[in-house]
Amino acid sequence: MTRSQVRAFVDGSALEKVRETLDALQRLKNHAPESSFAAEELRFLQDLLDHEAFFRSLADHKLQAGKQR
Repeated sequence: MTRSQVRAFVDGSALEKVRETLDALQRLKNHAPESSFAAEELRFLQDLLDHEAFFRSLADHKLQAGKQR
C-alpha cells in the first residue's frame, strides 16, 4: 500500500468507515486474535500499519472537519 492509496481510502470513505478502521487498527495493535478479523480486512490493516502515522493524521483531520459541519 502506498501513501496515495491511504489518502484515497480516507478521502473516499465515509466518516463512520474511517472511525471503524481506526478502531480495528487499534484492536490489531492491542493483539486481538487475528481470527477476529476477516482475512481481507486483516491484510488491509497489516498494510495500513506501514503508514499508520500518515493514516492517523489524515483520519484525524477528516474527523475534525466532520465535527465542524
